[in-house]
Amino acid sequence: MVRADVVRIGTSSWLLIPDSLLEACGIQDVVELSVEEERLVIRPVRRAREGWAEAARLMASLGHDHLLDQTDPTAFDEREWHW
Repeated sequence: MVRADVVRIGTSSWLLIPDSLLEACGIQDVVELSVEEERLVIRPVRRAREGWAEAARLMASLGHDHLLDQTDPTAFDEREWHW
């Protein structure tokens, strides 16, 4: 457990968190704050599509990266679709 001081500056309060704790939680530059059961909860904000490249590589290595949709033309394609 690490103790930290809350410092008041103007109308705000600041909490200095050691880098080692931030790194252990994966926190870099943006966080979400919430209160849960009278506890301040700080969570890292995940970037859009974060981890997608790694997931795609894993899927490919497992052979799970094939198309799920049909590649053969459907009746709609044959009758209705015009190029």
